[in-house]
Amino acid sequence: MSNQIGAEEVAEFITKAANFETPTGVSIAVEFEDGTTMNHTWGAVETTPETTPETTPETTPEQGEAEIRDAWAKIAADEWSEFQSQAAEHGVVNMKREPMVDTLTDMGVMPGDDPSGDTSDTTEQSDPESFADLSEDKQDDLRASVETDPSDTDFKQVKSLLKTGEDYEALAGECLNHEEHEGEVVGAKLTPDGMIPFCNGCEHKAENVTVERLSDTEQTVFSALRKDGMKSSEALVTAEN
Repeated sequence: MSNQIGAEEVAEFITKAANFETPTGVSIAVEFEDGTTMNHTWGAVETTPETTPETTPETTPEQGEAEIRDAWAKIAADEWSEFQSQAAEHGVVNMKREPMVDTLTDMGVMPGDDPSGDTSDTTEQSDPESFADLSEDKQDDLRASVETDPSDTDFKQVKSLLKTGEDYEALAGECLNHEEHEGEVVGAKLTPDGMIPFCNGCEHKAENVTVERLSDTEQTVFSALRKDGMKSSEALVTAEN
């Protein structure tokens, strides 16, 4: 009977204890005189303090590589000549489409970026009126872009800047037949196929065209080809080869 009473009391205690929450849990073990035991365990009741989620200020991400690549690729697909023109402003010329896009992406420049990196107001700055007005670096870039097999965009851009003998001389030096010009500044000729080392007159009309760098034999061949009607530039290549 005592065991029964004890068990009932323990059960009552357990029932009451179950009404109380505890953050660490409750485990009770009762041993009776006859050696029997009663065990009961409640799982831990964890309490979570109220927290305010951390907020971080909104930031504007920098332009990523994918964004730059997509911007250039879109222009290249939509308007190839415009793409070439903008790429040339960053010195990227004479390559196929994908390598040009890769190069511009590696440079980290977006279409419309100022190639000089100057973010100041340039609204009052005017475009150069002639080739000779350009900086030496810009002249070098354009000269390389049209030396052989220029793109249509490069050819038109450079051709539009060649207005005087000084411009042509800045582009490619004096005509190889410059001794016949009596001191007049006459530069080389630019064609869609590249630069020709003769002025228009010597390329098409002159009867007496000489090239100082040719040997006597080469000069004889050159002159003979010219008399047969071959252009000076073609005759020069043939004589030198």
